[in-house]
Amino acid sequence: MTEYITTFLAGLCIEGTAVFWTHYTERGKAVISGALSSLQALAVVLGVGQSVRDWHYAPAFILGYGMGSYLAIKSKTWFGL
Repeated sequence: MTEYITTFLAGLCIEGTAVFWTHYTERGKAVISGALSSLQALAVVLGVGQSVRDWHYAPAFILGYGMGSYLAIKSKTWFGL
């Protein structure tokens, strides 16, 4: 069960950080953008790695992607980011 949660969170992190990476990159915030890129890379390694090892984890990864984008955009609205 832990692997499914980790894979889901990896997808969520990738898409969530992508939204904020774009936000901060457009504003010229190099340090924040670099940190978000590193976080994305870690999440890609975890999520893709798990999904490639066992395709049963792929739906959790895909669902995480969708939820990550949704929640990141909503949080920008909710918190005025």
